[in-house]
Amino acid sequence: MFGGRAGCTNVLEVALARLAGGDEASVCQFFLPRSIAEGALGNRLQLSVPTHLLTHRLHDWVRAGSEIAHTGDFFLSTAQWTPLLSAVADCAVLEEARQLEASGLNYRQTDSFADYLRCKDTSHPLVRNKVRLDTEAKVCAYFERFVALFESIAQHGLLPLQEARRLSRKLDRPSSVRGLFTSWGEKDLGIALAADHGMVLLPGGKHRLAVARVLGLQRIPARVRLLHASWLQQCGPVLPGEWPNTLVRGWTAACHPPATAGPEGELSGPPG
Repeated sequence: MFGGRAGCTNVLEVALARLAGGDEASVCQFFLPRSIAEGALGNRLQLSVPTHLLTHRLHDWVRAGSEIAHTGDFFLSTAQWTPLLSAVADCAVLEEARQLEASGLNYRQTDSFADYLRCKDTSHPLVRNKVRLDTEAKVCAYFERFVALFESIAQHGLLPLQEARRLSRKLDRPSSVRGLFTSWGEKDLGIALAADHGMVLLPGGKHRLAVARVLGLQRIPARVRLLHASWLQQCGPVLPGEWPNTLVRGWTAACHPPATAGPEGELSGPPG
């Protein structure tokens, strides 16, 4: 559509130059299809990210002017992100992961499982992966897949999605709580970058990140999927043709924050 990789790179260069120069693409708050960035940058979007940097999550569907946009569909943004963020620490799935670990992965002993069972008989059963967990069988299926994910990450670490599926077929099997289209649409953890918010988790991957945090994994694989204009502007002047290399240097540096001085003046890295 865009003349292959070279065409995608040219489209990306033009959009980035306009944005960095103060042209915020008229009134668009989310723009440039993510497929163009994938075509231009490929595996250079893949990173190993310090887990502790992912403290906030960007909402999926947002109002951008008069339009409704999905934040996973675009690569550039000029929107005000603050009202679109929620804290990862407040995610209910993180508490479920903590309880699973404390129970030795015996989910029937957790308060979370009991809560799901209580809710299934009400008019508002809990929803996970767009499925209403309104029967005990669905609740059990949800937790059994969560346990399988926990076991896989505990044994192998948090792997890129294709590799994880190859090692554990349980994770790739459609079920009553995970339809075929949900499995097909699943992606590696996505991150967004903004000058004032740092690294932000994009929709998808709540369970994987929750397990990684509970297990204390220091780094996890993720893919750059969205950039905010504020992050681009701190890259400084960029020569024509140099945008791809500048982007890669920028987000590689963001994955290796400088050490901080401790109370005794000793240098220390980020918390594990």
